[in-house]
Amino acid sequence: MGKTTTPRYRVEVTCVSSCMSPIIWRVKGLYGTKGYGTPNERNLARFVQMYNDSFAVGGVNEQCGPGSVIVAAKIIDQFSDVTVAEWKA
Repeated sequence: MGKTTTPRYRVEVTCVSSCMSPIIWRVKGLYGTKGYGTPNERNLARFVQMYNDSFAVGGVNEQCGPGSVIVAAKIIDQFSDVTVAEWKA
């Protein structure tokens, strides 16, 4: 059996009209992917911009539609349940 671990940080988002599950905040990359960096307002804003760009025409999440665009987000430390960073449109 595999090993289950709890990630340190999660991102909770509010979208225009649809709901979305919490997203893992990877400080460092995993399996050859790039991480999101230190959990702070600047990196969260960059993450939201990248995610929202994916809903545009030609983006990888285009099929989700404009209702999935993120209008607010926050990074939460799952070990202490403290909000580390917040972003609002």
